[in-house]
Amino acid sequence: MVAAAQPLATQAGLEILEAGGNAADAALATAFVLSVVEPTMNGIGGRNLVLVRKIDGTFQGYNGMTEVPLNYVPPKIAVNSGHKTVATPGVVASLMRLYKEHGSLPLTQIMEASIKYASDGFKILPGEATRHQIAHKSMLEDSGFRMHMLKNDSLLYKSGEILKQPTLANTLQLIADTEGEDFYKGEIAKKIANDMEANGGFITLEDLKNYQATDMRYVTTNYRGYQIHTMPAPSGGGLLVKTLNILENFDLSNINDMQWAAIMNQALAISINTMETDYKENDLSLVQSKDWAKEKATSIVIPDIKTTSNNFTKTSMSKLLANNTDWSGNSWGKDSHHTTHFVTADCKGMVVSITQTVGPLFGSKVITPDLGFVYASTMGTYLSNSDQAPGSRPRTTIAPTIVTKDGKTVMVLGAAGGLRILSGIDQTISRHIDRNLNIKDAVAA
Repeated sequence: MVAAAQPLATQAGLEILEAGGNAADAALATAFVLSVVEPTMNGIGGRNLVLVRKIDGTFQGYNGMTEVPLNYVPPKIAVNSGHKTVATPGVVASLMRLYKEHGSLPLTQIMEASIKYASDGFKILPGEATRHQIAHKSMLEDSGFRMHMLKNDSLLYKSGEILKQPTLANTLQLIADTEGEDFYKGEIAKKIANDMEANGGFITLEDLKNYQATDMRYVTTNYRGYQIHTMPAPSGGGLLVKTLNILENFDLSNINDMQWAAIMNQALAISINTMETDYKENDLSLVQSKDWAKEKATSIVIPDIKTTSNNFTKTSMSKLLANNTDWSGNSWGKDSHHTTHFVTADCKGMVVSITQTVGPLFGSKVITPDLGFVYASTMGTYLSNSDQAPGSRPRTTIAPTIVTKDGKTVMVLGAAGGLRILSGIDQTISRHIDRNLNIKDAVAA
């Protein structure tokens, strides 16, 4: 099974499974196609977090977050975009670790679809076209964007038109041929470093050579007989676990939706506020503490059933379904969508949950002309509240999550939308387990 936000990426993952590949192979194919067909959301110049449930039932996490360059000097006034906001990309390194430790098919076969869509082109979907339109002014300011994302140096591609990215195809081919080595130590690395040096950026060859996709710790909590497996800081999964542990102190099946929402809202707020006192979540026993959660639960106010009405009906729910949602987004608006999540599973029991992003719309708004991909925004206003010391990786709310029961996978989850990632995953888990909605309805709600 493959679930992704763009049909060509889903199809690429499925074709790899049908060719005899496993969930890791399918995740790689999906990830690389997504980086071609939805550059507004994600790409090989960005960051990701990966959670794998292996065939033996154990878990492995990879940290592919961008890393602040060693010679980074914070500006007096933070900027939104540009070369100065670009940190060392992590997506390729973490995907290559996933491949080397869990892949089974040749990498050239796994990446064939992404190289084909970059070289031969693909039809731009309406949402992607709208996001290009929103970013048009920024695109005109960067030579790489004008070359690769605009027609005749200035015109937007419209929905249904074919976008070809031959330069990106060459970059992807080099990654496939060298199993990612070239990105960090070869021709690609040199082109990244040269472009940064020429435009006031901070990434050097040394930063690229030293970058490693590191192991992520993972944390598990029992929630009403289900096991929730996710990753603590720098991921947002520790906050998910804290929220669920608080929620477990309430009977959420025998209350109305308004009361359920009020309890959920307060539990999320309590958990999210712990970022101020427990930023690094070094002590996992505190993250998992049921006693802490029980004590925090005492502060939650449940609205009186007499004063709340159950307004959440089938009719109101239909307004929230995907086909009634504005997916185009806006750089900082309430409907912005600049992160992608995808999931793969195979028949031997391996599942992969990956969230991949470039940050806000088109990330740093920078493309190296000779390479063809967008860089994430890391330093600057977007992540100004996170640690931006040289060598650090930003704290994030990204939280790939896997839910099991009696040793079997029940749900594999992840979301987009900054802090709403935590809200989306916790609500989906609670609506399914506590409110008895099937998974499709839980996600739609």
